Amino acid sequence: MEALDLSPGNATFFAAVVVCGILSIRIIVPPNNTPQASAWKSDSISFYAGNNVFIYSAIAAMSALNLYYAALVLSPPETVARICPVGTTSRLNPELFAWSPTTIISFLAILVGAPLRLGAFSGLGRNFTFGLAKPSGLVTDGIYKYIQHPSYTGIFLVAVAAAATFFRPDGAAACLIPTQYGPLIDAWLPTACAGLTLLTALQIYTRVSQEEAMLKELFGKEWIQWNKRTARFIPGLL
Repeated sequence: MEALDLSPGNATFFAAVVVCGILSIRIIVPPNNTPQASAWKSDSISFYAGNNVFIYSAIAAMSALNLYYAALVLSPPETVARICPVGTTSRLNPELFAWSPTTIISFLAILVGAPLRLGAFSGLGRNFTFGLAKPSGLVTDGIYKYIQHPSYTGIFLVAVAAAATFFRPDGAAACLIPTQYGPLIDAWLPTACAGLTLLTALQIYTRVSQEEAMLKELFGKEWIQWNKRTARFIPGLL
């Protein structure tokens, strides 16, 4: 039996996979339940943002895939060949299992995006809920002194980075996809990615619009002044 690859480069990459995997999951764990008594009248994503079955199923699936990815990184080729149950190791992209421009940029994006979202959790405290609900007050200090929607900026960065590493069909998922479906996935992947990106952007736009309408209705002039002096997503840009 071959030994685990504990060379410095691989060991540090394994550590990065574990840390970034944990952060990617942590940011989708609800910090608070949405109180039904204060749920807002318009919430376009409540069917899954407020659905604990959906959320925790996603957490379980992501956790399993991230652990599998980490195991593939640390395992020698002989073991990797054995733990690819239905796929083939020929579809594994070596750039996703070692330090490369793709993994470096993606992991840096996670290390920036996850703290942004977790900072939003902390800044809003009990008012941060996945379902849209009336807050007890308008928070304009801390990270909210500079950005109105840091949680969306953060989750977007993490989602793009995770899609580019953890969830790619030539990453760990290649070992779970029957070989005969590989060409079909390759053919439809660009269209699927474009459609998913468009859908995500539309959902974020709709949710932000609903959130801002709620805050304007509840806090009036105070929100208008804060809205004028702060950026929505990226200070100085957007």
